[in-house]
Amino acid sequence: MAVQAERRAFLATLPSWSGDLEAARQGLSEEQLAESARLEEAERQASHAVWADEYWSTLSGEDRVIARSRLKHIDDPAEE
Repeated sequence: MAVQAERRAFLATLPSWSGDLEAARQGLSEEQLAESARLEEAERQASHAVWADEYWSTLSGEDRVIARSRLKHIDDPAEE
């Protein structure tokens, strides 16, 4: 998803953090915090739109699992 790529690119510009989210947030500017929140929400909305689509109800349980698994890897590089 494009929004995931955008969020990953944004996160790559931020200073590394040791796993303490609160400590990491203290080092960010208001603009960076706002952009992070915007991208998180955009990713959440995109995920929900895919998850809630009526298409999934047309598949059996096993087919649904397979299709969702394939969707997770849609942007992976093609194997030769």
